[in-house]
Amino acid sequence: MRFPRNSLFWLLAAALGATTLWSSVSLMHDTTQARELVVQVSASVLHDVVMLTESRVEALALESAARCATRDLRRAPGMACVHYDVRAGTLDSGGAPLSAILKAEAARRRGDRPTVRLVTDSSLGENAALTVVRHDDAGTATAVDGIIMPRAHLMDALFREGPLAAALFDAPLSLAQLDSGSLRVSDVQGRTLFGVIQPFNRFRTSARGTGALDGIGFTVGLSGWSVPVANQGRVPLPTLWHNGILILSTILMVVVAAVSTRRELLLARARSDFIAGVSHDLRMPLAQVLLAGETLALQRERDAGQRVTLASSIVREARRLMGLVDNVLLYSRTGAVKLEPQRDDVSLDALFSDVVESVELAVQDAGQQLATDASPVPAVIGDRSLLRQAIVNLVDNAVKYGPRGQQVTLSALRTDGGRVHITVDDHGPGVPIADRARVFAPYARLAHDQVSERTGTGLGLAVVQQVVTAMQGRVWLEDAPGGGTRAVIELPEGKP
Repeated sequence: MRFPRNSLFWLLAAALGATTLWSSVSLMHDTTQARELVVQVSASVLHDVVMLTESRVEALALESAARCATRDLRRAPGMACVHYDVRAGTLDSGGAPLSAILKAEAARRRGDRPTVRLVTDSSLGENAALTVVRHDDAGTATAVDGIIMPRAHLMDALFREGPLAAALFDAPLSLAQLDSGSLRVSDVQGRTLFGVIQPFNRFRTSARGTGALDGIGFTVGLSGWSVPVANQGRVPLPTLWHNGILILSTILMVVVAAVSTRRELLLARARSDFIAGVSHDLRMPLAQVLLAGETLALQRERDAGQRVTLASSIVREARRLMGLVDNVLLYSRTGAVKLEPQRDDVSLDALFSDVVESVELAVQDAGQQLATDASPVPAVIGDRSLLRQAIVNLVDNAVKYGPRGQQVTLSALRTDGGRVHITVDDHGPGVPIADRARVFAPYARLAHDQVSERTGTGLGLAVVQQVVTAMQGRVWLEDAPGGGTRAVIELPEGKP
């Protein structure tokens, strides 16, 4: 790396070095600065503790809600699930205190996505609750899921085991190391939920959580020797050089830790969104299949026409489930094993017919039409199975976000250089230019999709990009000629 050769640069560098050296010496000889340093570090550590705890509470609440949805409570002794339907005003279980808490959560919490909170109200006795408020497109609360368990069990799950305990106590947090005597968590009434501050940890910082930890108090206590400070007295020159290297190393480590922490938080949120999306996408088709299957099994259909309709519904939802599972399996496999598709001549007429058969019922159910035109191009080079899955994903997106009555067009165009563009046109709201590259990232969604019932796993376009890239092609989004969005897959032309 070459540095600029000008006197101003070197003057600023020298001034920065001299200031750092002077500050280090002053810090080691001034106990006031040492005390201020401990106070500042305790505030930084407290901020990290609250952020990590909030992330863990959100993940634990969504995981518990998923368990309740699937009735998988085998590994959660003492945990009970309740559900409050806001519109109907009904509570499936729980007493008056819990009912009042769930109603209060629905009344005062608004949001664009499921809102999580840890509740330790005294009316719950020795229990605590995790609530998940769900909203409709207008941001109005529609339901509140409550997970209630003994408060001691919940505190153990948060602070004595799992990733949060490892992050707080098994590895250095921010600029200091915590132990069981340097962290205290309390409820809104001041009752201790976890930990105790030992008397020798006299540099204490307290704060109240917000969001998922609204009303929960946190106190971090550090001692004078929690942060390394050099002894009083004259410091030899070699020690100053050593201290300067340590300061530089510390700065680099703080930067690395900050980047890593941010990445982990984003990953935790992405995983939570993924779990919520998969749960939603699995629940709806399964409910449709169950309803139609029970109707057929009990012979409650009115006539042969309704029997065909119910059977078609089962086929449609089963194909939707199969597509969801295929996307998840393919994306998971490419994370561990390199995707190596076959490169054969693929007939576009046959491929388009297969795609139409796969999505026909979903298109009809959405009140839309699907038109195909592969006549100008007979074939492309690629893997037929993977290419079919990629095109089905694009058509599914076009149907999902397009209006009723629209026509989705699947066509192929020959371009210069022996390349072929397979296009999927819709008349939906379109994708902003600034977001067209981002939507191909795993778990990525547009802002208006995050508040919509038409959510998903966020893997559909990511799978398309992985498949097309593995076949040495390209994929992108652009404006459709008649309005809406055009998805384009570019592949080499094959032999008829």
